[in-house]
Amino acid sequence: MKKLVSSFRRFLTEAANALPYDENLFEVIVELVISKSSGGDKTQTFSELRSVDNITIIKQVPHTSSEDDLFYYADVVVRFIPLNNETALSSLGVLLDQARQVKGVEKIEPKVAATKISTRH
Repeated sequence: MKKLVSSFRRFLTEAANALPYDENLFEVIVELVISKSSGGDKTQTFSELRSVDNITIIKQVPHTSSEDDLFYYADVVVRFIPLNNETALSSLGVLLDQARQVKGVEKIEPKVAATKISTRH
């Protein structure tokens, strides 16, 4: 039985490596400003941003956060998959518009152009 399972795993690995697959995953760094009075805390706002369709990861760039009495400020890495085979730029615009609707988000703007981070396997 062990030999059969091992053989099957090897088959699945070879089959997966044989198929051309591109995740079409992009990454962009954005400037994010979160209101302390109109939304939840920073953790809650990050969670809500992760729920935006086609955003796969949101994480703060180390050593970029600050705050004052009214706002949290941070640079954030956003990874996303373009919507419906659209270009990364047009999809990013749609995703950021959706992110701006999240309660507490005062500003979310790209600091650099989106970069493709996945390659065809």
